[in-house]
Amino acid sequence: ISITNESNLSTATDGEGNAGAVNIIADENISITNSSASSAIQAQGTGEQAGTVEVRANQIALSGSQLSSSTAGVGDANSVIIEAEENLSLNNTIVSSGVETGAIGNAGNVSLTAPSISLTDNSTISTATAGEGNAGTLTINGGETINVDESQITSEVSSEGIGTAGEVSINTNHLSVTNGGEISSSNFNQGESGNVTIKADSARLENGQITATTASGIERGNIFLEITEFLTLEQDSLISAEARGDAIGGNIDINAEFIIAFPSNGDGNDIVASAEQGDGGRINITADALLGIEERPATPGNGTNDIDASSEFGQSGNVTFNVPDTNNFQETAELSSNVVSAESVAEDACAATGQSGLILKGKGGVPPAPNLPLSSAILLDNGKPITPNFSQSNNQQPKTQNNGFQVQPIRTSQGDIYPARGVLIREDGTVILTPYPTNNIATRTPEDAVSCPQTK
Repeated sequence: ISITNESNLSTATDGEGNAGAVNIIADENISITNSSASSAIQAQGTGEQAGTVEVRANQIALSGSQLSSSTAGVGDANSVIIEAEENLSLNNTIVSSGVETGAIGNAGNVSLTAPSISLTDNSTISTATAGEGNAGTLTINGGETINVDESQITSEVSSEGIGTAGEVSINTNHLSVTNGGEISSSNFNQGESGNVTIKADSARLENGQITATTASGIERGNIFLEITEFLTLEQDSLISAEARGDAIGGNIDINAEFIIAFPSNGDGNDIVASAEQGDGGRINITADALLGIEERPATPGNGTNDIDASSEFGQSGNVTFNVPDTNNFQETAELSSNVVSAESVAEDACAATGQSGLILKGKGGVPPAPNLPLSSAILLDNGKPITPNFSQSNNQQPKTQNNGFQVQPIRTSQGDIYPARGVLIREDGTVILTPYPTNNIATRTPEDAVSCPQTK
């Protein structure tokens, strides 16, 4: 089935009664381009509800089009259902169930189901009210992938509406929200916000947002993320349960194997449960590792990755980490642009003989206790253990046995680097690498190693 060139399939009532359904069904493919399919109660109409709008096929492509069930009079909108056996793509397309300004009634539910779902070029999936009534539930099931690129998935009560925002539920193996894409449940006037629940194997936000916004009311919007593997945040991405006015901040619960926030400019990548006059919400994070982000104020433009449950005038919320690592916050360091090569490490040590090289051979391993010396059997020469020969004090800089040559530092953009020549181990188990040999314990670099020809 192909519907093109500003075609319009619609059922509507402008008097008393219900609008009928619009069903578009094909065994193979459906393509709707620059056209619309709708069921509506119009401005002068009264009735129980508008009709459903359903599209079902093997593959569905929607471009520059609109599919909607709505009410502009008195009565409820109805559901919009789109199901594809294979691929479902939306490009610059609106799929909605809504209550228009001045209307009285509830929006219907919106559901999309396909193994692969793609939203691009300012597409919008919404269930919303700008009148008096509640928004519906929005459900998207993408078996393998859901890609939200420069597009919106939202259940919303606008600033002109009175009602409750609906629940937003996303289920997929791989979720991608990019280029300003957003998944949200928001109430910008009177009433409660819905929750945003996402279940995925992996989720990637690159300049993307997952938000729940509340302007008033005690019941606020919450965010629940159940990610089996990776949750990555890039390019000023945001996960926010925000409360405006006197509302209470929503809660954020994230359960993932790894949470990774990459360095960003602008605002940075933030996880926020903030409030203005009310109290901040709760943030609970459970993960095997949390990298590149830490708890601190999410100040606009600070360029850092922050976790913030603060309130401007109320009490701050709680932030809880369940991370089985003694170092919960690990920043992603900027790597040096001046890479130290193996040749530069060996160059000074071998300058006396004019030969350069670096050969590491050994069994590896660690001592049975941190305060015990490394075994000399760790180093091998032609399969035989090397016994280190220490002939200098701890304070003395390393010199060759022949000419007193001193090892020079390696110049890098991060400062001078000295090759490690010894190891000190304190009673508390702290290990310190030294630029000089230590004669109280064994070392991985025996003193004779400065004379390069002896090492094969």
